Amino acid sequence: MMTLVLKSSSETEVYVSEYGYIVLKQIDGCGEESLVTLSPEQAEAVSAFLLDNAGKQKQLWLSNSDKQEGVAE
Repeated sequence: MMTLVLKSSSETEVYVSEYGYIVLKQIDGCGEESLVTLSPEQAEAVSAFLLDNAGKQKQLWLSNSDKQEGVAE
């Protein structure tokens, strides 16, 4: 399994690609680019999930702020 953690300290650009994907893009301090691309169906699923879980996500984020960087479970 591959896990990509976008760093909270890097600016995140979000846009629609010329092919219709939702793209999340970050460039780190060394100039390395990280991209996450979502199809319309994937973006719809993520959007619905975020609407249903925004409060829980924020609560977990704040209660685990000392352990966040590079961790995904």
